[in-house]
Amino acid sequence: MNSLIARTVLVLAVAAMCARAQENQQQAAKLNNEGFEQYKLGKIEAAAELFEKAVAIYPKLVVAQFNLGTAYFQLKQFESSRAAFQKVTELQPDYSLGFNQLGVVLMKLDRDKEALAAFETAVKLKPDDHVEWFNLGAVLIRLNKFKRAAEVLEKAKQNGGNDVELLTHLSFAYAKLKHYEKAIDEAKKAVELTPDDNELRMYLGSLYMFVNNKEAALAQHRIIELQRPDLAQKLYQKIYSDKLLIVTYDEIK
Repeated sequence: MNSLIARTVLVLAVAAMCARAQENQQQAAKLNNEGFEQYKLGKIEAAAELFEKAVAIYPKLVVAQFNLGTAYFQLKQFESSRAAFQKVTELQPDYSLGFNQLGVVLMKLDRDKEALAAFETAVKLKPDDHVEWFNLGAVLIRLNKFKRAAEVLEKAKQNGGNDVELLTHLSFAYAKLKHYEKAIDEAKKAVELTPDDNELRMYLGSLYMFVNNKEAALAQHRIIELQRPDLAQKLYQKIYSDKLLIVTYDEIK
């Protein structure tokens, strides 16, 4: 009989705990929704406070943890953002976007090897998403793994990626591998997408010099000179310089 009473009390206690947990979850969800509305209005600090309250009440609410990480990222509180996204990956280890965002924050913290691991997990979980593949390629470039970066960025293109950032990173990877014609092809595609980007035209002009195509480089120089004489002068100096040409990551960032 005593044993039966003990079990009954235990069941009632668990039921009460479940009721409290459900109530906390509902309250946290409400706070998260309020935070989301503040975020949409551009009130990031107010949003972050509401997301903080939500996860304090119910830490297992993945959407609130994710939104908190996003708000912290916008506020440039990168370590706090990392912790929130780390929590997201622990709560939902099959959520590719959680790993992707964790990788992005880790890159901001210059923790590129950890970012690499996060992006590797993201592409395994969602192999058809070009964003995850691009981010993986970007961190591989920062780690000077240019051959694999080129392969990964080509995968991003196959999955539908065709933006300027992807094309310029792929071009840079090929340039570092001394595949200059491929680098030029990708840079030309990027210029076609953003013809007014004079920095990108300068980069393309520099690439032409690796294949001794001075006329093509000068053509870029003439276009740049119309809007950015300062950049045009730098490209002109590269064209007629006897110094060894070097392509740097800063030219594509």
